[in-house]
Amino acid sequence: MTLPRPVARLLALAGALLLALTVPVLAAHGSPSHSRTPVDVFAAVPYPGHPEGIAVERDGTVYVGTHQAIDGGPHSPSRVFAYDRHGRLKHTYVIRGQAPQGQGLVGMALDGEGLLYLLDRNPARVVTLDPRTGRQRSYATFADVPPCAAGRPVTNCSATSGDRPAFADDLAFAPNGTLYVTDIEQGLIWRIPPGGGAAEVWFTDPRLESVFGPNGIRFVDHGRTLMFAQSLHNVSDPEDIFEGTGRIYTLPIQPDGGPGRLGLFWEGDEPGEGIDGFAIGRSGRVYAALALPNHNSLLVLDKHGREIERISTDESASHPSCQPADIPFDAPASVAFTPGHSILVTNQAYFGGPPENQVVLRAQVGEPALPLFRP
Repeated sequence: MTLPRPVARLLALAGALLLALTVPVLAAHGSPSHSRTPVDVFAAVPYPGHPEGIAVERDGTVYVGTHQAIDGGPHSPSRVFAYDRHGRLKHTYVIRGQAPQGQGLVGMALDGEGLLYLLDRNPARVVTLDPRTGRQRSYATFADVPPCAAGRPVTNCSATSGDRPAFADDLAFAPNGTLYVTDIEQGLIWRIPPGGGAAEVWFTDPRLESVFGPNGIRFVDHGRTLMFAQSLHNVSDPEDIFEGTGRIYTLPIQPDGGPGRLGLFWEGDEPGEGIDGFAIGRSGRVYAALALPNHNSLLVLDKHGREIERISTDESASHPSCQPADIPFDAPASVAFTPGHSILVTNQAYFGGPPENQVVLRAQVGEPALPLFRP
């Protein structure tokens, strides 16, 4: 969960407090199963820890990027760790060119040649990393765009009431190599053409404005429809952080390349159900990380947006479907499939969890991934 600094400070004080608020449900929900999905530790994440982004190669190599803690530290360059399919650490890459403070990698993706595409917080950019040579280069940049002016065309602006900085959070390749990138601060989706360069505003909407805006993003079909999470909907005041619920939207891409009509796929029915990253199985099931305190778990939805299950590791969690584990979900962030029938979840431990919680967890889900596009 990538958080603006004022919100992070508030959450540090609030801890696991949840406000009792009933939120209207706009999407259909089914009765979830109480089955217990096995969860174990795939790998520990070394210093500077706080893993967020994750990408898995066809041979089972797992790449994990480091973010940062709630207090913004440690002030050390981010790293990408490469693990073999058994969770053994193979290689470490140190990211170059980051600002002295505010380091952190968020979303990650792979292309068809095995290059990694990393979203860097500071500066706001996409960095490519060649795991074979270690070569890094800046691929794309993101701008602080102004709020859209009333009555004027929505171009190169953000449909928000305030001017907030760029904060790219997750990314997904289209079949032709175009990258679509969420911006959790500016309430929009960027588009980066094949080959990189300056990102352009592709979609923005007032419904996306929130202290936690657009987050995880994936394609749900053959490059025609995007699905993306909004961590918390319609929360403008950090003091109301636990009153909001997450949403997952669908957004078609029109034949002319423009955005279609925004559709609601799922909305939480409990306060504080904030969605971070997610992955999609071949069945169409969505496996989404619930990252805020008292909801540390994986939400499993069917292809129609109905809840099937909560995969949890904490008996004290607010949902009855749980399985105790030596290391619990602690601000789970990103989700990725292995080449088999399991998913990996980065345990960011963002809210001050102990270092031993900074791991990658694995859950057996019994199906393969819906393949990602790797142009």
